[in-house]
Amino acid sequence: LGLDDPVSKHMPAHVSDALAADGYDLDAMTVRHLLTHTSGLYDYGDRDRFVQRVLDDPYHRWTPEEQIGLAVEWGEPYGAPGAVYRYSDTGYVVLGLVLESAYGKPLAEVLRELLAFERLGMDDTWLETLEDPPAGASERAHQYMGERDTWDWDPSLDLYGGGGLVSTADDMAVFVRALFTGGVFRDAATADT
Repeated sequence: LGLDDPVSKHMPAHVSDALAADGYDLDAMTVRHLLTHTSGLYDYGDRDRFVQRVLDDPYHRWTPEEQIGLAVEWGEPYGAPGAVYRYSDTGYVVLGLVLESAYGKPLAEVLRELLAFERLGMDDTWLETLEDPPAGASERAHQYMGERDTWDWDPSLDLYGGGGLVSTADDMAVFVRALFTGGVFRDAATADT
């Protein structure tokens, strides 16, 4: 998987078809565009409608396809790939699907391998509900949306590429140290990028 690979190379057909029908050019859109928020993908989470759906049913188990479907239903492309910077949770969801397709494994396994959790000794980090918590893991901290405690809500509202990693401060310190000292990426140029 390369930064300049077109998204079309690694997308499931049913997702590609839905995005193409809404005017997205997945041959022109690259992994780099997804990572830099220049893909032009409409952000499904940038709407009061999405927040309201979550509030109406906080235990709903979202799928990546549903979230991408909301982007297609609720908005148009922000622009051609590379033309406009605009934060997009939809881009992260698409990136999660690209990773799964490119590596032929579930997102949790791909992240664990690519980010070297085991090698770095990050024993208290996992992708919530897509992996079992590690043995002896501490209970998650409570999370809030305004005044609402979301601790027991289904985390799929922000899980597939854009969130969902549970970790400790110690594991995060290990990761950040490794990231900036060459311990995560095989190619130093990737960190520079």
